[in-house]
Amino acid sequence: NNFLSPAQDAQVMPNGDFALVGSFKGGKANGVSVSKTGLQWSATNMDGVNATLFPARYGAFPSEQVWYVTAGNFPSSSSNVKGQRLSKNIGIDAKLGAHPSYKVDLGVHAEKNAADPVPCSEDIANCYSAAIVKTEDGGATWSVVYKDLTNNIYPNGIHCSSELHCTAVLEGETARIVVTRDGGKTWNETMHDTDSKSSLMAVHMISEDEVWASGGHMAPLSFEGRFWHSLDGGNSWKKEAIPNLYVISFDMIPAGGYSVALTLQSGVQLLKYKPNGTLTE
Repeated sequence: NNFLSPAQDAQVMPNGDFALVGSFKGGKANGVSVSKTGLQWSATNMDGVNATLFPARYGAFPSEQVWYVTAGNFPSSSSNVKGQRLSKNIGIDAKLGAHPSYKVDLGVHAEKNAADPVPCSEDIANCYSAAIVKTEDGGATWSVVYKDLTNNIYPNGIHCSSELHCTAVLEGETARIVVTRDGGKTWNETMHDTDSKSSLMAVHMISEDEVWASGGHMAPLSFEGRFWHSLDGGNSWKKEAIPNLYVISFDMIPAGGYSVALTLQSGVQLLKYKPNGTLTE
């Protein structure tokens, strides 16, 4: 199937096709790979997008023709390697990188890393980058509808309730939620957590009004999973916290949902949510 590495994200498109977001064809395609059965895949490159600066991360597919892909990177010096303690919290995704078997050390913060983040113009391997890329013709052509190279953030999940209304989450030295209601022409930042240990990983729009985002707070003494809940389409948010868990991903429908969470000891738990407020393991 010509996959360079495991896909960053997997989705089911409105027509029932499967979609993977990541790097394919030996690194020659940075974007989306689509399959009807899961046996054979057709990769689409985000032409015109610098794959080194903006590697594809997560996708949203509100229709067969309109797709959104978050793309970006975090400093390689901040990612977790065996035996290295992390000097900054930039989320489980960055900490584990391509090595999910490595245990994250949350107990001690090392001294400031000698290779602190720099502008991407100086070193692409040691900078933050964030973009949201859109296609309106099923992947034939692409345009960048959101870009940030100055605020030390990178994007994770994105989800849409329509072709026009989408919500995306970003993390890094801060955690943020951005919303568009005009198909990506403008993005409004509706939540900004300046705590460097806060993290946002996933988002799901149940309807035009109800939106959920998830992540957590990655500090040993205040380690908690966080859901951010909006009932006005992403304009405002209420935080709901679960102690001693970090919420990596989740899926929801109006009747309820499931979430995968990481424990402080690097264990994994599956949570079930019911709209009446019941949360069970």
